Amino acid sequence: MNKKPLLSMLLVALIAMSTAGSVLAAQPAPQETQTPDSPTSPQDGAEPDGPGQDESMPADDATQPEGPGQGEMTPDPVTTLPGDLDDDQDMTGGPGRNGLSTSDSSVVEEEFQRVALLIQTVGDDRDFAGSTIDTATVDALILNAESLLDDARTALNAGDYRQAQGLGRAAADTAKAANGLMRSGMADYGFPSQQAQASRQLVNVYYAVQEVTGQSANLSTVDVSFYITTAQELYAEAYDLYNDGAYEQAMQTAHVAGQIGRIAYTIQEVNGQVSGFGGPGLGGNDVTNQTPLTVPAPEF
Repeated sequence: MNKKPLLSMLLVALIAMSTAGSVLAAQPAPQETQTPDSPTSPQDGAEPDGPGQDESMPADDATQPEGPGQGEMTPDPVTTLPGDLDDDQDMTGGPGRNGLSTSDSSVVEEEFQRVALLIQTVGDDRDFAGSTIDTATVDALILNAESLLDDARTALNAGDYRQAQGLGRAAADTAKAANGLMRSGMADYGFPSQQAQASRQLVNVYYAVQEVTGQSANLSTVDVSFYITTAQELYAEAYDLYNDGAYEQAMQTAHVAGQIGRIAYTIQEVNGQVSGFGGPGLGGNDVTNQTPLTVPAPEF
């Protein structure tokens, strides 16, 4: 038997076993796999908070928007019209009590232009109504409205805003009174059920006209005789209409008489002559009270 092939085979087997052992020794031992107690999220708990899940509360000193009832709201700055006076301030627009800037004068002049347009509109209506009613008093009122507006512009150019404003308002009210008088002349007679309401309106207007008449009697520097006389005459006309049963016309005419009495007061007030106005207010226009008042005769 030949021993060399056998030895060779044993040698190869020993080499193979040695190589396998080296490879196994070089491999790292397997580590234990730990099972987590609960599932983990991708970013270690950086989940978006849901309702009630760790919301961040604002600090005690954080400023939060205030809702209704939570603190005071800051009002918008109050817009002051040209010439408005605060309790302790001079007239807005420049130094001095009656100082006006160019922009203030421009604003007032724009108001005067609107008054001029009102007077023109009333004049156009007068042309229409002239063939239906007597417009003598209406014509006189329109002329006085134009004159007052001219005086208002003169006062504005002189820097006297208070007088300019008052005269401009009187001009507008005079034009409105002219318009109201035309409407009164073209109004329906009214109904018997209006007697109580009409009586209360005439009583109030009577005492208002009486008061402004008494005020003007003590003044010598301001001429409001046209307005006083016109208010008295229109009240007398309203009184006659009331006694004739034309209650709607009586109320509208009396209303114009009251307007003109207020214009007389406005002119007096602009010139610093009077303060306070109005009658005793006997009953107002309570339409639920159907008992007529005794209407005073036009004696002033």
